[in-house]
Amino acid sequence: MPTVHANSSVATAHPTATIRSGVVRGRMIEGTAAYLGVPFAAGPVGPLRFQAPQPAANWDGIRDCFDYGPTAPQPIQRVTLIPEPISDGDDYLNLNIFAPPSQSSKAPVLVWVHGGGFFSGCNRSPWYRGHRFARDGIVLVALNYRLGAEGFMPMRGAPENRAVLDWIAALEWVRDNIAAFGGDPQNVTIAGQSAGAIACAYLMTMPRAKGLFRRVIAMSGSIGLGLGAERAEAIGAAFRKTLGAGDDAVELARIPTSQFIDAQARFSGADAEGQPTPNVFAQQMGQGLLFQPVIDGTLILQSATRAIIAGAGADVPMLLSLTAHEFDFLVPDDGSPYSQDELGRGLLAFGFDRDDSAAYAKFHRDLPTRTVLGRAISDAYFRARAVETAEIRIKTPASTYLCEFRWSPSPPVPGNFGACHCIDVPFAFDVMDAEQISRFAGSNPPQSLATHLHGALVGFVKEQGPGWAPYREDRREAMLFDSAPGTHPDPFRDERKLWGASRWVRS
Repeated sequence: MPTVHANSSVATAHPTATIRSGVVRGRMIEGTAAYLGVPFAAGPVGPLRFQAPQPAANWDGIRDCFDYGPTAPQPIQRVTLIPEPISDGDDYLNLNIFAPPSQSSKAPVLVWVHGGGFFSGCNRSPWYRGHRFARDGIVLVALNYRLGAEGFMPMRGAPENRAVLDWIAALEWVRDNIAAFGGDPQNVTIAGQSAGAIACAYLMTMPRAKGLFRRVIAMSGSIGLGLGAERAEAIGAAFRKTLGAGDDAVELARIPTSQFIDAQARFSGADAEGQPTPNVFAQQMGQGLLFQPVIDGTLILQSATRAIIAGAGADVPMLLSLTAHEFDFLVPDDGSPYSQDELGRGLLAFGFDRDDSAAYAKFHRDLPTRTVLGRAISDAYFRARAVETAEIRIKTPASTYLCEFRWSPSPPVPGNFGACHCIDVPFAFDVMDAEQISRFAGSNPPQSLATHLHGALVGFVKEQGPGWAPYREDRREAMLFDSAPGTHPDPFRDERKLWGASRWVRS
């Protein structure tokens, strides 16, 4: 439980802020103020477990927010791309706020939505520490939300898309409270990576969220994914069979969370220790994430891509980023190349027809066949979708900026991840001193690249622009973040032709 003091006798060096629920006290990190584990909604437990988020209870005295709060229930994984320390507790609908030391100015606000495939992740990651954004005059807010079946599975007697309601509740909390930390509630940017980027795309196109933010940063988001109501119900029915329960929310709320999570791990095809295997994960990517935002006809009317095509979010500036080798590592090159027939069958599984698969293999003929299939996964679920989103928005009133993170450690680290999914996150947050970065970026990643990428995001959030021109029909400019970052007039020209004929674009 958090510590609440009846008076302010604890060291006055700690910053304080008065919000609607009461007074919070934070701690200083490198000259910036950090308030950790601040609840934006009541803990979703007991009768609230599968209901829309409710306001957090008020408190008297001063609430110490020195340490990170609990995280949403999820399977424990031995290895994750981003370090994500899990902590049990009821009040996991919480925020971490990193603010400039002065609370008198109206600083722009950046709200971060974590990734993790909508089944894992949290706001406690050392890669999401926002003190360097605060150093640069931005209030950063990192939020938690309900995951997996708890957040997304349809059930009788409960609202759909509960996790999406959590995102909206957090943004409403920011609107109502962020001025206490020196932030401007009228100048909010939302940002996320992977599933967090998908979340931002849905928020951008959702009438319910309109007016809660002004700009969007989507990093490595599989924009276009979306689960139809019929498919969501079929997945829910199959999961409930694994769980051995009916579809009533009251009945499901009586099932212990640990039992829920164990069933979810089995349902997702995890190994004996709860770790999804690469083959199973690739298979799940092929059939779509099992638990994700549902097109329910009320809160979410259509997939994010179709909404963007229809003009939703056309007035919202957007920064899209991708990495060069997103999920190539899911098909490691073990020295035994696929035959052309095996490669063709693999490409068919990811949405190519026979002619397109032959063209894709020919385009990448200089790569090992296993790498080609890994690249197809990266393209199908990330790279092509990011570029396609930029293409859809090419004539919108609000600017769209595109960039790709291409830097890879040399020599390669074990596993040869390259410029993989998630590698750009610590560069974006300028936290190259955080733990576990060497696993992907080696022992000496370039601080200059972090300075450049982080500075681009700061410029975008501050409405100064990221440092390169918008993506326009006459010049499809993109920034390529490599050892020597620079712009290119149309770096995806040939790939756009290759991707344009495939079924997985504009889905």
